Amino acid sequence: MTGSLALDPTKAVRMATLLRAVAHPIRLELLAVLREGEANVSQLTEVLKTPQAVVSGQLAILRMNGLVEVRRASGFAWYRLNLERLGEVLKCLSGDAITAEIRIQEAS
Repeated sequence: MTGSLALDPTKAVRMATLLRAVAHPIRLELLAVLREGEANVSQLTEVLKTPQAVVSGQLAILRMNGLVEVRRASGFAWYRLNLERLGEVLKCLSGDAITAEIRIQEAS
């Protein structure tokens, strides 16, 4: 195995962190529900049949990793997907990020 095929360690850590952020059943469910549009914690709790504290905790993880965004209106926090950041997750899953890194290394 040649060193030129290795992923940059810094990039590997960023990719692993991002993938860990979605690697939980409730977080995946939240992302799926938010695909339909904005929702507040009460709505998400009702749809997922999950306690409010659990939903809020999982949303906090998604928010810390930039996968969801929040806006405050009418006394509620409204959550929506950060599509740009989710695109990065899809690149990680499809191997595009690794393939691009290999192409860059081979070109240098």
